[in-house]
Amino acid sequence: MSRYVARRRVERDLVSKDVFVPQTHPRGAEAEVDFGEFDTTIAGSTVRLWMFVMRLSHSGRAFHVAYGTHAGAGGVPAGPCRGVRPLRWGSRPGVESR
Repeated sequence: MSRYVARRRVERDLVSKDVFVPQTHPRGAEAEVDFGEFDTTIAGSTVRLWMFVMRLSHSGRAFHVAYGTHAGAGGVPAGPCRGVRPLRWGSRPGVESR
C-alpha cells in the first residue's frame, strides 16, 4: 500500500507540497504547562532536578524554573505563581505593562 501511495503522490505532483495550518490563540486565554525531571552536573556532581515549564500560546513567551526537590519550593503550585508575575498576562513581549 505504501508503494502505491508513493507512486500516486508522484503522479499527482504531491511529493513536495507543504501543508500549513495556521493557529490563533487569544491573548491570555491559553498556556501549556509541564513538570518533569532532568539530571545536570553542578560543581562536578550529577544532580537530579525537577523543572516547571509554562509557555503562553498567544505570544510564545516561556517561563522555566528548576527545583531541587519534587515538591519544589512551597509545592508544585509555586511554579505557576512565579511564572505569571514576570510574564504579566496580557502583556506583549518586550513591552512593559503597569
